[in-house]
Amino acid sequence: MLENILLINPAINPNSQNRVINQIISKTLPTSLGVLAGALMESNLASVKIIDEQIDFLKDADIEKLVLSLEPPRIVGMS
Repeated sequence: MLENILLINPAINPNSQNRVINQIISKTLPTSLGVLAGALMESNLASVKIIDEQIDFLKDADIEKLVLSLEPPRIVGMS
């Protein structure tokens, strides 16, 4: 199985959101990415990696390394 799909839940700038919304965002899991990853993995067509920047912030260079480490065709999705 090729590891060629990367799904990213991006970090959110707290200054761009309402304070109440920020509290909710930091406490919720990216379930939509999990559901999508599960469906893709169940099809046995690809391997999926999920990055949640709400937990582990990545620098641009880190994201570039992750994308380039994927087998072609590389697919990147963001929520």
